[in-house]
Amino acid sequence: MGLFRNKKDKNKQHPRRNGVEEGLYGKDDDDEEMEEERPVRTPFSLLGNLIFIFTLSIILGIGWVVYQTWLPQDLSDLPGYRQADVAPNIPELLRQANKKNAALTLTESDVNRYLASTLKASQNGILSPLARPNGVGIRFHDNYMEIIIERRIGISTLQTVSMYITIVQEVAGNSSLPVTRLEFCDSAEKNNVVSRGGTLGRLVVPQGYMIFLRPSFENLAHAYKDILDSIVDSGKIIRISEGRVDLLPLPQQTF
Repeated sequence: MGLFRNKKDKNKQHPRRNGVEEGLYGKDDDDEEMEEERPVRTPFSLLGNLIFIFTLSIILGIGWVVYQTWLPQDLSDLPGYRQADVAPNIPELLRQANKKNAALTLTESDVNRYLASTLKASQNGILSPLARPNGVGIRFHDNYMEIIIERRIGISTLQTVSMYITIVQEVAGNSSLPVTRLEFCDSAEKNNVVSRGGTLGRLVVPQGYMIFLRPSFENLAHAYKDILDSIVDSGKIIRISEGRVDLLPLPQQTF
């Protein structure tokens, strides 16, 4: 008896429509449930991913630039910075050198100690309630100098800005004294596509940006106008190198 099954039961297990199985023409309930549970795949978009990476790179780049502008220069290795003791009397040294028509060499320590002992700076403008000057220093690089202004913002935040200055001297006409002018960049040689004008924090900025910072440095130059005029009027040749500036007398002319 176990070898035989009711024909009606067999037909119930395998329903047919017009003599053909239902599976060939339609979908049963199990198939529909499987399609509903199948996850929908999002097509891969190369262009979309490139745009996302590009946008993220721009955001990170802007963040890095802002961070660098607020990261102050390390002035702990600048000789004589904010050290007013044993400051040389630079005006008297200039007077003696001019009187004797002799050369005069000033180091970074000499200049910075003199600035620390004589300069009294104050902050003007809209930032005056929040910021105040903390010090002024000068670095002598190869063929140019860097004037640095350090500000204290709030209680303990320090911020620095600096300007590169190249001194260009040329002989004009029949005058025996050189004509002195300033280039607000790191070198008078235009080898770079964009001339570097200074720094915001530790970020080097183009020369054109220094137009926004020039008033502060012009006020500083005005405070030492007498000394600067004395150097220019003396006709001495100015040579700037690493860590020092040399003021050289004009060579004696022989007739």
